[in-house]
Amino acid sequence: MIEDRSSRSGSGAGTQSLCGRTALARFEKNPYRYGRDPRAAGPCSLQEVHRLGRAQPSAPGGLAEAGRMLEMADVRVLVAEDHDVVREGIRLVLETEPDIRVVAEARDVPNAVAGTLRAQPDVVIMDVRLANGSGIEATREIQSRAPNSRVLMLTSYADDEALFASIMAGASGYMLKTATPTELIHAVRRVAQGESPLAPAVTQRVLTRVRQNPLLVRDEKLASLTPRQDVVLELLATGKTNAQIAREIHISEKTVKNHVSTILGKLEVSRRTEAAAYFAQHRNPFG
Repeated sequence: MIEDRSSRSGSGAGTQSLCGRTALARFEKNPYRYGRDPRAAGPCSLQEVHRLGRAQPSAPGGLAEAGRMLEMADVRVLVAEDHDVVREGIRLVLETEPDIRVVAEARDVPNAVAGTLRAQPDVVIMDVRLANGSGIEATREIQSRAPNSRVLMLTSYADDEALFASIMAGASGYMLKTATPTELIHAVRRVAQGESPLAPAVTQRVLTRVRQNPLLVRDEKLASLTPRQDVVLELLATGKTNAQIAREIHISEKTVKNHVSTILGKLEVSRRTEAAAYFAQHRNPFG
């Protein structure tokens, strides 16, 4: 079951319908201009929305108000969760925020993948276990076919194997369902911005696994890091942002960003979460 919410009507429904037709016409006329991504052509330009608002200020819902809402709707989200009550609760929490919009919902793996390909959301909130399969497998397929959609895993259990499998499948973040609404909203925004949030309880489990496994050895890739890069990677693995790392080791955020880029290259991974997982799996806790 896929539920596409991007075209649902509400206040300003006439504007959204008109904007949708305008965007579709623009996209079909020249898809390559928009990188073959229909979202880049609409729903319609803010100039058009405000022009329509001035022309029809008494329209139901107010076209100018609809334009302001479109301007604020920055983060498009698909929610993949097989329990209807939980999925509805997540949607209600997210839609309290003016800059977050749930554009589609799914309850199983095929529809999670299909819904992502169709709606092209910025963030996919993915339950680790879906109705007929693994959210981890869905994540791997989504990252293969729709790499611009980032995945935030959501689970009831701080399962070590699910955590590492999710990260290696390409998930950008990992949160527990015990998170507060504020924590979930913050995590969605961080994932949309390219960051990699991990639930505090999950971070602690990663570090515990590293410290308790004396058989882990420092491999050649980790050995290639400079002492400063080693410190940055260790802090990154705890879930700290670039800004937090910069404050902790007293260097600029730009320098941290450069270190992170070099670390990803040396470890031959493309994401911060993959670097954190690599660190946890290969780091020798005794140096």
